[in-house]
Amino acid sequence: MRDDLHHSLPQTHPWRKVVQVACAPGLGGDLVDTLTRAMWTRADWMKEAWGKELLQVLATPQAELFGTEQMERKLAALEASCPSPDARRALDIAFAETWSGQSEGSLKDRVVRASLEAGAEDGIEGAISWVADVHVETQVRQLRAALMEALLKCDLSQPPAPKTRTRKPSMEQGLGTVLDLQGV
Repeated sequence: MRDDLHHSLPQTHPWRKVVQVACAPGLGGDLVDTLTRAMWTRADWMKEAWGKELLQVLATPQAELFGTEQMERKLAALEASCPSPDARRALDIAFAETWSGQSEGSLKDRVVRASLEAGAEDGIEGAISWVADVHVETQVRQLRAALMEALLKCDLSQPPAPKTRTRKPSMEQGLGTVLDLQGV
């Protein structure tokens, strides 16, 4: 796979790093971690007041009797003030999960996971179509397969921890570093 395909995406595009890591697997980048970070970056609706209210509604325990009707009423009240298409998708997923009647895991976790996965699939297809438009001669099938395989391995239970950066050595520390020149 070509390792320069990420240059076809705009500099600020959140999926640029994902494509870069996917195209250069031998350079030490962690595709699953990079993809997870890109997915959580796209889920900015959760940080807004509307998203916090939706997550709070989804976290409330449902009573056995009339629980579904109460949840539908609360979700319908949120429907009028939906701030973005990603938020609308999360709300649609919340309605579907409420009607499905599944009891495994919490409703909030299922909705967050499903909305992140749907957003990731959109992001992957968008990045692949952008790369295919710029590099017409490139077969993007391998790129799509690598990204979809990494998507299955992503841990979406919580946002990833911030990356820790190592401090650069100071000038004094750099000058005090002993170089091993025996192999040269």
